[in-house]
Amino acid sequence: AVVSTQSTWGFLVLALVTQGILILTESMMEAPSLFVVDLARDVGTTPQCNQGGVKNCRAVTINMDYLETSVKPGDSVSLWSGSDISLKLRRAPTVSSSGTMSYSFTLCDGGEATVTVRPNEGD
Repeated sequence: AVVSTQSTWGFLVLALVTQGILILTESMMEAPSLFVVDLARDVGTTPQCNQGGVKNCRAVTINMDYLETSVKPGDSVSLWSGSDISLKLRRAPTVSSSGTMSYSFTLCDGGEATVTVRPNEGD
């Protein structure tokens, strides 16, 4: 009975360690999101959403906390959670005299993108 309990205990420990590694690996693989989709905002009357050729339009908020405190050149981000579009920061952001920040990204398909963020006037 003691041998059986030790074998069972060893199996449980192995199972827990394996499960913990899988959880850690999964969380490490998910890139932070550049934008968070805001499903509460209606974009039906937004002029940019009603232009010719627009197939999908979403209201988003930018993940400023991540951009200001965590992202470094070479880091990858997804466009938004669940998106298959990823971007890699090419270099540190540039800052204009007015405080506007420009982030230069390489897209997963080889294209380029620039995200420009103006300072909030309400601060």
